[in-house]
Amino acid sequence: MDIITAFSVFTHIDTFETCWLAELERILADNGICYLTVQNEDTWKELNNQVDNPKNRLIQTMLKNNPETRNKLQMPLPDKRSVYRFTQSGSYRAQVFHSNNYIKRVWGRFFDIKEILPFHHNLQSVVILQKKQYK
Repeated sequence: MDIITAFSVFTHIDTFETCWLAELERILADNGICYLTVQNEDTWKELNNQVDNPKNRLIQTMLKNNPETRNKLQMPLPDKRSVYRFTQSGSYRAQVFHSNNYIKRVWGRFFDIKEILPFHHNLQSVVILQKKQYK
C-alpha cells in the first residue's frame, strides 16, 4: 500500500496497538505514508475547555462513566498512552489518548514521524508517518 488512512481508529484501540502498528508497517510500501488520527494533548486541552458543554458527546460520555475525569482533565495529559474504558466488551469500548512524546517514542520504532497536525480531523490530530528506510 502506498497510502494507509485510519480515521478515529487508534482513538479506540485499547489493546494490541503495537501489533497493529507492526502490521501497518509490514503492508506499507517503501516510502509509503500513513495518515492516522489520534487524540493527543491538543484534544485533552480542548476537552477540558468543553467539560461543561452538554453537546460534546465525547466529554459527556467520559464524565458519565467516570466523574473523576473532570479533575484529570485539569492536569496535563500523562506522557504516555491513556485509556478510558466504558465497558469491558465490544469493539467500541474505550477512548484512547496518546501524548506526542509517546507517539514519537513508541510509534517511532515502526515509522518516521513526519508531522503531528493538531485538530486536522475535528478534535483529533493527524499523525503523518512514513515507512522507515533501512540501509
